[in-house]
Amino acid sequence: MRILFLAIALAAGLLAQTAPEIRGTVQEPGTNAPVPNSEVTLEYYGATQPRMSAAPFQSSTKTQTDDFGKFSFHPADFGYFAVRVKKDGYTPSAQTGFAMNFENFLLTADAPLHESHFFLTRPATITGRVVDEATDKPIANLKVAAARATNFAIGLS
Repeated sequence: MRILFLAIALAAGLLAQTAPEIRGTVQEPGTNAPVPNSEVTLEYYGATQPRMSAAPFQSSTKTQTDDFGKFSFHPADFGYFAVRVKKDGYTPSAQTGFAMNFENFLLTADAPLHESHFFLTRPATITGRVVDEATDKPIANLKVAAARATNFAIGLS
């Protein structure tokens, strides 16, 4: 009877093992609108963690996001992976303070699922005229720069 119970328990444990899965979304910042047809690349590095960010990968596969900005991969093995996203006309967005279009991670039998969330933004054009306040004339050779402020706090006293 014990052997039968042990065999059933062992079989149930083997059936409960989950295959590796990587899934995620690509969205526009602010609106969280999906970015369909983004190119998503999965790089597999194997069981050993790469020592350099430019380390060669063992295999690579690509997919595209669906109409909802979602993607998924079902790799055959556990190990170290990198996911990269891109789309023509878009740039990585600094949603968390850093403009990132890639992520590195490890999948194991104990942690077989990884979810990634990327933000890509469309570049914008700012037009206008800078004038001298006193003369109301344009200021020649002025360089103007614009940046999105993220993760800042205003101190109140």
